[in-house]
Amino acid sequence: MYASKLAKDAAKKCGLADPRELAQFPGARWSVSNFQHPFLDRKILGVLADYVTMDTGTGVVHTAPSHGAEDFLTGVKYGLDATSNVDEKGILRNGLPEYTGKRVWDANAPIIELVKSRGALLHTEKTEALVSALLALP
Repeated sequence: MYASKLAKDAAKKCGLADPRELAQFPGARWSVSNFQHPFLDRKILGVLADYVTMDTGTGVVHTAPSHGAEDFLTGVKYGLDATSNVDEKGILRNGLPEYTGKRVWDANAPIIELVKSRGALLHTEKTEALVSALLALP
């Protein structure tokens, strides 16, 4: 499946005035590719997931195996580390020293600015997700 139907909207949101298509290939081509984390010295594995839709966005999402049933199952499938770097009180752990010990919501804005300053962020927007059910895993 191609995300080309999302490209025009994504380009507009990113302020790209005259984008042009350079190539077209299925997203599966990126599966199990390594990507550089935007501010930590580590690689991130690209994975596929059925819950990534072509409704909005770019067709690419962040997966956090310790933050939700779908992400957890994707993590199991690909052998991703499910260690949570957020404790039960919403405090960040094991990241950059300037963010470790901060509440997640207090760290969001400075982390967004850090990613922007490194030239790795094209666009941000606020979204709201509703959780209607929890899945109990055996």
